[in-house]
Amino acid sequence: MSLPGLKGQSGADSYVDVSAAPNLAFSSFDRITVVFALAASLSGISLIQRSNGASQIRIRQDTNQILIAGLGSVSGPAGGFQTGVPYVFELVRTNSSDMEVFLDGNSLGSGTNTFSFFWFDHIFATDSSEAILYDYQIELGGTDVYRWNVADSGGAGSTLIAAAGGVNGTLVDFATDGTQWVAGTGDTTAPVLSNGSATATGTTTADLSFDTDEGEGTAYVVVTESGTPPTVAQIKAGQDSAGSAAAFSVSAAVTSTGAQLFSASGLTPATSYNAFALQEDAADPVNDSDVLALGSITTDAVPVTLTVPQPVKNNTGTVLANEAEITVDIYNPVNGELVARLNDQSTDAAGILSVSSSLLAAGTEYRVVATLVNGDESTIRASTP
Repeated sequence: MSLPGLKGQSGADSYVDVSAAPNLAFSSFDRITVVFALAASLSGISLIQRSNGASQIRIRQDTNQILIAGLGSVSGPAGGFQTGVPYVFELVRTNSSDMEVFLDGNSLGSGTNTFSFFWFDHIFATDSSEAILYDYQIELGGTDVYRWNVADSGGAGSTLIAAAGGVNGTLVDFATDGTQWVAGTGDTTAPVLSNGSATATGTTTADLSFDTDEGEGTAYVVVTESGTPPTVAQIKAGQDSAGSAAAFSVSAAVTSTGAQLFSASGLTPATSYNAFALQEDAADPVNDSDVLALGSITTDAVPVTLTVPQPVKNNTGTVLANEAEITVDIYNPVNGELVARLNDQSTDAAGILSVSSSLLAAGTEYRVVATLVNGDESTIRASTP
């Protein structure tokens, strides 16, 4: 999105007065579209409002709700309204009395407009400088009846020029020094991510990476137990696809193209995970990449220690104290299968052999065969704690 934006003025009840446009009532339109963004955290803004201050459509960021007169409240996007993210809100009249609400093309709910005198004469009413209007239009019969596009105003003046309908919107209580105008960057190209990789590096850690074609903005990575990719908003919020906290999440500035490397920590041993990433660029508003699946991993199990109960001896019965380079084969004593082979093991000063492996199970008896460098073997029964 390359449109410039119009910010509300901090500490003032800023709004766009469109009362000159006749018949702005529920029966006069097929669709209302508002393109907006929240530049910082705030409780809410009114996308559509009456001159008496009554909100007809209000966005509540703190409760993640869209409040609509005559319809009630519907839930906002998964993960909540995010700052710096442009949203396309649409209110569609499906027949003479019913409406449906969409956000970024996704239906959020529908119902009957029982508030039959639904009308408005203000748009984008806010008392904060941290909300941005990009575009607003009313359609009847599939065509623009009224459209106030910030870009048409050229980023200056006190009037929001109507691109259709021939009626201007007057800017009320906006800053007079031009600071309410947010320049468009002209950048509408999202980063493209590729070559995703995920590798477990221990019981609680993993290495994650991907390549990007844009060396700017911010990268976001999450590790989740679910294989379902989270949404863009969920990844930015450090959540999985169900909206719960991800097992691991991180964000970092992107300063160069090519490989972006991350190290995950705090994972659970012997657990399967999936890793996902995305990047937002530095445009205003930002362009988000598609969500990239980096891969699936399974963390290592916690090693179990096995200590033989008596000293290791050679074929002549000599206790082998501090003996090095011992090959230890550990077998299941019931079926004779090899469970683990451990090379370069050593005994202690008393000739006791103690080994560790994630392939061993706790509370289990094994047959241990210790093979010396000279070929001598010592077979011992031992159990893990």
